[in-house]
Amino acid sequence: MKKAVIYLILSLLIVTSLSVVGCSKNDGGGGGGNNSGTLLDPTTSEYALWVNRLVGRDGYSISVFNYGTAVYPTDVQLSIDGNAVMMTDETYVWIGPYDLTPGTTYGFDVTIDGTSYDFNLQTCHPFYANWPNTYYPDQQTTVNWTQQADPDYQDFFLEGEDAAEEWHSVYQVLSNNARSFAIPANWVGVELVDYNMSLWTVNYLVTNNLIALNPEFDGMGYARSMQTGKPEIDTRNRIHQIIERIKH
Repeated sequence: MKKAVIYLILSLLIVTSLSVVGCSKNDGGGGGGNNSGTLLDPTTSEYALWVNRLVGRDGYSISVFNYGTAVYPTDVQLSIDGNAVMMTDETYVWIGPYDLTPGTTYGFDVTIDGTSYDFNLQTCHPFYANWPNTYYPDQQTTVNWTQQADPDYQDFFLEGEDAAEEWHSVYQVLSNNARSFAIPANWVGVELVDYNMSLWTVNYLVTNNLIALNPEFDGMGYARSMQTGKPEIDTRNRIHQIIERIKH
């Protein structure tokens, strides 16, 4: 139940204006978003830190919460490049605002119930996708995008709603240097009413018992094959799915 509440709160943070969040990069990696081969294992990690770039508003939102077997922290102290961030306990997640610049490396020092984690994160550049003006599910459709640096992980997600308002979804994990994806014909079904497609790029790292995860995403909705604008995405489930894929 507690995990569900955590995801719900994160969903509310990220869904607003289809927020695109900054990606974190392990400064000790081999470049291009590499994370030195560290695999994410949320079943044994205790805490997570998110850096969320807010679209349509200024600045970033920094979130810290417990994950796995750890108890919810009673105290979180965070500084970035030596500057204190005011963290507020919002019940099941600690949140604080901070102004960051995409593509810049920052030194993070977070103390959670007396345990300190010191690491560097580089905020990634946003990607820009060329969403098609029309989408016909019985035809192959190619989506192209640009991004200045490769992420650690990325996937393409497509979901469709049928006449009974049930959603059906498929996804494809992509190589981290991919800049296009050809959506197969009949991928999720052709008898559906509405479709949402989205691209997710994620950089991540693990330092001791802390997971630092930062996905960036964007998408487009379609009805009767025509664009309908930015879709509402169930980010709670998508984030959970991506975490499970990354750890493998």
